[in-house]
Amino acid sequence: MVQVWGLDKKIWHFINFILLILSFAFLVGAMDYEHWFSQYILIGTGKSKLEGGLMIPIGKSDTYKKYYDDCKNSYYGSGFCDELESFYNAGVVYILFDTLASMIVVLIAVIIIFDFFRVGILKNYLTLKKSSILLFIVCVLHFLAFVIWAGIVKLSFTKCTYDYPIHERHSVCGYGGAAFALWNVFFFVIFTVYYYLLVRKITMEEMNHESI
Repeated sequence: MVQVWGLDKKIWHFINFILLILSFAFLVGAMDYEHWFSQYILIGTGKSKLEGGLMIPIGKSDTYKKYYDDCKNSYYGSGFCDELESFYNAGVVYILFDTLASMIVVLIAVIIIFDFFRVGILKNYLTLKKSSILLFIVCVLHFLAFVIWAGIVKLSFTKCTYDYPIHERHSVCGYGGAAFALWNVFFFVIFTVYYYLLVRKITMEEMNHESI
């Protein structure tokens, strides 16, 4: 049995399978998080607070697209309406990227299961080396999802801009969902580097084992 860093290969497979389950849960959990951001808007002399998730404002049942369609024909002006459209577009991009990333995570888990039980189906295609490349793609997809979303909605965690008139676009203040998505960026970077080094070591040990 091939051993790496003092543990059997199958033990590493079990550990990585658990990490992949967590990865899938992190990706889906962030997308399902209700509270991603908030902002305060001045409407005349009054102040209104908007709190939202990726696609739907908190406490509402329709997406930002529906409210944008209603807004663009109203008196609110282009600033707030443009924000609603940007919230919707940014949410769609994030969900598309992270849904694809989630599907790839499932594929990596399948590769590990096949290798664990030494299943010969598609052995030349579903290799551990390719699984490390796939995890790198997951990392890039989630990074792009977060960066694009944050850039479009003008996300801020520390210097949130408040009390802008409703006809102007301004930044949003990040909350739980946005923070969770940012945490996932660091998680996947660390996981990807660790997994690449592990698979590389396993591959080398298997080559040495076969040459004996």
